[in-house]
Amino acid sequence: MKRNLLLLFFVGFLGLGGQAKGVAATAITDGFITTWMTDAANQSIVIPINTTYAGQYAYAVDWGDGITSSNQTGNATHAYANPGSHTVTITGDFPAIEMYNTISVTGNNQRLVTVDQWGNGTWKGMSNAFRFCQNLTTVPNTNGPIFAPNSSLVGMFYDCSQLICDLNLWDMTNVINISQM
Repeated sequence: MKRNLLLLFFVGFLGLGGQAKGVAATAITDGFITTWMTDAANQSIVIPINTTYAGQYAYAVDWGDGITSSNQTGNATHAYANPGSHTVTITGDFPAIEMYNTISVTGNNQRLVTVDQWGNGTWKGMSNAFRFCQNLTTVPNTNGPIFAPNSSLVGMFYDCSQLICDLNLWDMTNVINISQM
């Protein structure tokens, strides 16, 4: 009897584990919203993808200045005619952002100043998502990001020296690594 119960436990446990690993990221329908600051005319920003998930992107960007880019599958770039604050909204299949990928684009990471809304999609991970975004000041605590099983947040806010945030309401159940976060 004990042996059968033990076998039933392991079969059930392995079955649940298999289901969790198969969960895919879901599209963002209500917007991943960020604010960027440009300080000169015709200055560009780059929204970088996480190349680990290349081939899984199909998103649109509302650049906040009347311009929209559709069917984005890689990094998205936009130049602003006028300097100032720009609210950028991403919708669609956007499983991860990795600002570390644009560290060589002069000033790009310093232009991101806030994350205003995470959106209702599922994030596959946030490894190096905002790494070296030294002017990032806030991210939402309530309605935090929804993480897929086995998500890594390694280096998510690494060297975000202006960031003041409280993440105590985030659901970290599916997160497996927060080193250097």
